[in-house]
Amino acid sequence: ALTSAIREEGVTYISWALGKALAKDLQKSVCVVELNWWSPNKMLQFGASTGLAGVLNGESTLNEAIIPMNDPNLSLLPAGQMPMIDRTVMARSQPLAEVIDQVSEQFDYVLLDVPAVRMTSDAIPLATIGDACSLVVRQGVTNVADVRMALDDIAHLSILGVILNQVSLSTPDYISRLIPQA
Repeated sequence: ALTSAIREEGVTYISWALGKALAKDLQKSVCVVELNWWSPNKMLQFGASTGLAGVLNGESTLNEAIIPMNDPNLSLLPAGQMPMIDRTVMARSQPLAEVIDQVSEQFDYVLLDVPAVRMTSDAIPLATIGDACSLVVRQGVTNVADVRMALDDIAHLSILGVILNQVSLSTPDYISRLIPQA
């Protein structure tokens, strides 16, 4: 599971990039599952899929909702449209856990794009569905207090680490010349 302390940290981008890297470099099947019904990302709205919400509401099957990407090893299960009244119950539901288990049976890796921990109390139960969790932090945006609170909130999970997103380094020129350029 990938989450953040606050919104707009780049969790979707990192989930997508990590999924593409795993699919390409390891030649393993990967499915990025968007669990963010609170602010679904427009980047992940491919095709006519009803998404995860459609599967949970019985509108479509899991295979109909999963969207294959150009890379044959990479697929997407978008969030779909979940009514606000159902989100909290669904985030903690057995049917959601069962659908994620079914996805896990079909793919080598499943990456869960989870909403920000400080945005909704449903983020923690959603992150718990995964085997492990990483916190995405956007450099210069998230303050240290928010990061600490988010890490405290997810401390009971197996934490893989913190991913620093959109890093800007100021390396002195004399050191830059010593670093091989690709």
